[in-house]
Order: sequence, then C-alpha cells, then structure tokens
Amino acid sequence: DNVTQIIKCGALLEGPELIFKEGRAILIEKEKIKDIVSLQHIDSSNVSDIPITDLSKYTILPGLVDTHVHIETHAETDHAIFEDSIAKRTLGAAANVKRALYSGVTSMRVMGTHNFIDVAMRDAVTEGLIEGPRLQAAGYLISMTGGHGMELECHSCDLPILTSKIFGGVADGDVEMRKLVRYSLRQGVDLIKV
Repeated sequence: DNVTQIIKCGALLEGPELIFKEGRAILIEKEKIKDIVSLQHIDSSNVSDIPITDLSKYTILPGLVDTHVHIETHAETDHAIFEDSIAKRTLGAAANVKRALYSGVTSMRVMGTHNFIDVAMRDAVTEGLIEGPRLQAAGYLISMTGGHGMELECHSCDLPILTSKIFGGVADGDVEMRKLVRYSLRQGVDLIKV
C-alpha cells in the first residue's frame, strides 16, 4: 500500500449523492484521496508507521465549489472597494481566496475582476505563493456601453469612461467584442464573462 496519511472521520458525506456515513477513514496517497474505508478496516490493519489525523469528533464533507464569485469585493463594502488602489484590491483578493479555502471551498470560478487580478491569484495559488482554492479566472467582465459593471462605479459619471475605470471591459458591436475577447485570452483567462 502506498498510503501516506490516514484521516479518521466521525462522519462523512460520501459520494456524489452525499450519503451520511459514520465511522469512516480517508486514505491519502501523497496529496490525493486513494480510498474511503470503515474505521474497523483501519483498526485491524498494520498502520503504525502511517501518520493518522484524528477528526473523529467532526463531520467531513467534500470540498465546496463556488461557481460565481468576485474575489476583490465584499458584499458589505461593494462600492467602497472601488476607491482602493489595484495593489490594495489584490491584497484583499488574496485574503478572500484564503478565507474561502479555510471555509471549505476548494474550487472557485471568478466572474470578473479589475486588471486581471483573478488571473494573478490563480497563478499565485498554483505556484504556492498564496493559499487558496483552485481558481478559474474570467478577467474583465465584458459589457456594452452603459451595461452591467458600469453601474458599480459610475452612478453619476459622464460617458465615455476609460476601460480601466470600470469593473470590466466595454465592447459595442462584434468587432470590439472580438478585440476584447482576444485581449482577455492573451492575459490568460480561463473563460469569458459577457
């Protein structure tokens, strides 16, 4: 057996159906789940040389997936965050993805940030520079003049507005849309939010 760690669970939400099972153990091989077995299987096996994490007082569930987030904002400060510098927004995003990971979120799809902050966060997590869940990054959200995203920062501003001043990119018509999609892909996005 190539088991490198054992996690004892008090209860476990197991499988795609999330069936509640008590007295389970998770067998880890390197950093991946190899198997889930009953605690009796562990107690009867020779596991003296394998590190065991005892979480038998807790219920374990699979990692959560959040498919629509904006990592540089908080709901309670949505508009205020746009007063901050890009550097402060980036540091705030790093704190937010770490908070999400420690809350049980193991994958997130980021649906729009300023200046491709989400692409930088994704790469920083992958490289081990910061802690966070796996990220899919959209970069700019793409909208039309006067469309979604502009209202967040431009309640009383006059058009036209610089792209850097809004929460995303403005594209009016198919030519501008193609140009902004190409630019986003060049920045390394995983998906396009329209």
